[in-house]
Amino acid sequence: MTQWWHSGPPRLRLRRRLLVSSAPVAAVLVVTVVKLASVGVAGDSAAADFADRDAGALRGDVAVLNLLNVVEPGKAYFAAGALAVLDGRLQDADTQFSEALARTDPEQSCPIRLNLALVREALGDKASAIPDGNTAVNRYLSALTVVDAAPTGCFED
Repeated sequence: MTQWWHSGPPRLRLRRRLLVSSAPVAAVLVVTVVKLASVGVAGDSAAADFADRDAGALRGDVAVLNLLNVVEPGKAYFAAGALAVLDGRLQDADTQFSEALARTDPEQSCPIRLNLALVREALGDKASAIPDGNTAVNRYLSALTVVDAAPTGCFED
C-alpha cells in the first residue's frame, strides 16, 4: 500500500514534504509571537493589579509571565516579587526582586532597585522590632548597597 505522502505526481509530493517539514517552524513562530504579545499585556496588567492591590489577578499575571519565560525574564521575577509583597512574604520578595535585578539591564533597573531596597528596609524593621540588631543592621546595609549601585539619576525623582 502506498502512503498518502508518496502518492501523486512529484510536484505534489514535494509540496506535501515542504508542508510537513515547515509545520514545526511555523508552530514555533506562532508561539513566539503569542509570547511576545503576552509579555507586554501581562506586564501592564501586573502593574495595574499591584497598584489595585489585587493579589488574585496579579497571581494570574505572574503565571502568564512565567510561561516560557525567555523574553524579558526580569519582568516575571519583578511581578513575582510584587505578588510576594502583597502576600506579606518579604523574604520571597527579596529573592524575586534580586533575581529580577540580576536579569535586567542596569539602565532599566531603577524600579527593581527601589522595590528591593524597600523590602530590605522592611525586613530590617522587622528584625529591629524583635529585637535582632545584627540582622537589622545587615538588612539596612544591604538596602543601602542596592541604592549605591544604582545608575546615576536612578533615585532623583
